[in-house]
Amino acid sequence: MIVNINSKDNFNHWWIGENRPKEFIVIAISDPYTILLNTIAGEVFVMTSESSMDDFEQVSASFE
Repeated sequence: MIVNINSKDNFNHWWIGENRPKEFIVIAISDPYTILLNTIAGEVFVMTSESSMDDFEQVSASFE
């Protein structure tokens, strides 16, 4: 499921527009939160269905 949710071919993708932001992948989904990992900086963010693409909330400065 995690691979599918980050796939461009998925009809219900979590990003806005045609291409997924290259630095973010979804690593977990839990109602109402979606957990994202910034693969460049290692930061962890959350979003809800009401979040905009620039409204992710940082929950950890690192993935460690």
